[in-house]
Order: sequence, then structure tokens, then C-alpha cells
Amino acid sequence: MKNFTFLGKKVFYFFLRWLYTFWMPDVRVLSIDDSIEFVLKYNKSIIRWGDGETELFDGYDIVYQRFDKNLRAEMLSFVTEYSDDSPYVIGVPTKYLAMKGLSSVLDKKCRRHWLRTRKDFKKFFNHNVYYMNAFIFGKGLEKKYERLWKEKDYCIFLHNEEQYAKSFEGKYQLKTFYIEVASRDAYSHINTYETSILQRIENEKLDLRRLIVLVSAGPAAKALAFRLSKKGVMTIDAGHCWDYPLNPELSHFDS
Repeated sequence: MKNFTFLGKKVFYFFLRWLYTFWMPDVRVLSIDDSIEFVLKYNKSIIRWGDGETELFDGYDIVYQRFDKNLRAEMLSFVTEYSDDSPYVIGVPTKYLAMKGLSSVLDKKCRRHWLRTRKDFKKFFNHNVYYMNAFIFGKGLEKKYERLWKEKDYCIFLHNEEQYAKSFEGKYQLKTFYIEVASRDAYSHINTYETSILQRIENEKLDLRRLIVLVSAGPAAKALAFRLSKKGVMTIDAGHCWDYPLNPELSHFDS
């Protein structure tokens, strides 16, 4: 009986979410090429929103980050403060947010992974600004996204394994400074990471116009990009494109 009640509740809330998101507001989306041009022209940071961010935003733990009310508050801030003049651009799962009517429930991936993201986008996000595709760092798109740092001289590289920083420096010939981050619950150390980045910039006298900060730190990367963007530091929430690149089948990729 308890299992039946639990299942009934799940079906009921699924139906409510689907009904609420049956008609979605139009999503204004920059193509990947236009997004990169926009980021470079205005020295914008990049914050990407995926299903993990939705889980945390809605109060749940995920595998590599426990729910934290302060992280949730920062996420709400960068969502509600976002405008075309913000020092950052938000990437969202554009394909699944753009679905309308029955298509959202007939699409298996949307039905299983993105209905709550659609609900949060409709309720909390600004619908009158441009977004980019959250899957910009997908496998096969390296020639596009590497343009973000091709003209830079310095990189501060945050990851839980130094080998990827060394590989990046060797491949792109940028002077790269490595900062290690925790593989789990990185947000609990976010103030330390922020201080380390700012101290490195000051100690090395790095020109912010020639610098890019690349962060692979799960949801903590979003908060870091948000904070540092306000200080004029171009910070990219790159995810783990170096070791576990996104599967292109998760989303459509525009040219």
C-alpha cells in the first residue's frame, strides 16, 4: 500500500510539472558560434545549467555535491540577476526548454531528465534575455570552443587532477597555473578557491585581458564564474570536457 501511495504521488507530481510546462515561454538562444563571439567581444564568463543544477536547486543531493543552501542562494542570484548586460552568459539545455505541448512528454529524455528544469526555467529565469547552449563543450565541438582561449596568454586551470592542466598547457602553449579542487563537495571550499585565483592574479601580475580561468568543479564552478565575472575575471564553467566530454546525443548542436 505504501509503495502504491508513493508511486501515485510520483505520477501526480509528474503530471503537475508537465501540465505547468505544457506551454513554455520562447527561449532566446544564440548559436554556438555567436555565443563564442559574444563572450570574446565582451569578455563574458560562462555559467552552464544542467540536470545536476536542477537537482540542487530543488533541494536534492547529487553524486558529487551535497545540497547547500548557500549554493542554492548563489544559483538563484545569478539566475534572477541575469540580463543582456551581465558579465556572464548562462547556458541552458535549449532543445528541451524549447519543446512545447505534447512533445515534452513524448520525448523520452525530456520526460525523464528535463521536466523539472523546464519548471524552474519557467518560474525563475528571465525570459527576455539571450542564452547559449549548455552543451557547448560537447564531444566534437573542440574546434569551436577552443577559440575561447586561442588568443589568451595565461590560464588558471581548476580541476581535481593536474594531468589535465599539463595536457592543456602543452596543447595550447598558454602559461597555465594549476589549482587543485575537490572531486566532491567542491562548493564547501569555494572561498579558498576564489582567494587562490585572485592571489595568483595579483602575485603574477596577470593582465585580465590576456587571462582565462577554466573551472572543472561541478556546481561550484557556476558560483565561481558568477563571483569572478563581477571582478572582471573571464571565467569559464567548462565541465569535464577534458576527461568526460558531454555526449552530443544529449542535445542538438547548432552551427
